[in-house]
Amino acid sequence: RVDRRQRQMCIRDRIEEHEFKYNDEDISITVSAGISEVIKDSDDRESIFKRADKALFNAKEGGRNRVEVE
Repeated sequence: RVDRRQRQMCIRDRIEEHEFKYNDEDISITVSAGISEVIKDSDDRESIFKRADKALFNAKEGGRNRVEVE
């Protein structure tokens, strides 16, 4: 669980640190993400996506540029 979150945080950090340009102007981009783990034998697509959606909602509620795991 921690490893997935750390990987997503690394991606988030790289995006935040990257210099993006749009119409010759610098713009900043941040990422909020929700991550869900698959629980073998007791999970279906709907429950996985519901947990990921809840985690994404929590990330957005907590502020920008966050990663939450559900």
